[in-house]
Amino acid sequence: HELGHWMHDRGKASFSCEERQFVQEWSKTNPESRANQYATDLLLPVQLFKPATAKLRVINLAAASELAKEFQMSLTATAIRLVEHGPLPAMLICYSSSGREWFVRSRDLSRRLWPVSSPGRDTYAYDLLHGSEETGAEGEVSASAWFDLDVVDRYHVHEHSLRSSYGDVLSMLWWKDERMLIALDEAEEREAARRPSLVSQ
Repeated sequence: HELGHWMHDRGKASFSCEERQFVQEWSKTNPESRANQYATDLLLPVQLFKPATAKLRVINLAAASELAKEFQMSLTATAIRLVEHGPLPAMLICYSSSGREWFVRSRDLSRRLWPVSSPGRDTYAYDLLHGSEETGAEGEVSASAWFDLDVVDRYHVHEHSLRSSYGDVLSMLWWKDERMLIALDEAEEREAARRPSLVSQ
């Protein structure tokens, strides 16, 4: 991370990084994000990381934790890499008491899948943010608790959420059942097919 600052920001400013920044600073427009990304590219190179994930049949924070140990990297950085380059569709979201801090999604997921600004009451993330004594929880939850889209109402998503020592919550979402993603793709295709006729009118 500090090497990333030296590569990108030397001579511009002085940085004193706290550990919390390694969790929250993953937006794409600030120096901390650039430093985090540099460290990830250096220590979790895609050509080594993808083969290590190829046989995974479950995408959750436990799988990310095992990979983090193998590569000697932080859970957050490894979980992001797993979402971006893993073999199955997934999403990682960071929440604080103020709401959603950032999220990343698998490249093949629809850009319409935008997680809610605060987790729904029927999520494990909500419980962890609002006083649960547990540090983590995992299971199937309604997709409508995570996404404000009509098409997701009858589907579920696998959620694994963990609370950090700072109170932030990392939530990994994985589509064990991909029927929702298929339905979303089909809905988008129908909308795209209607657009030319609407334009011609």
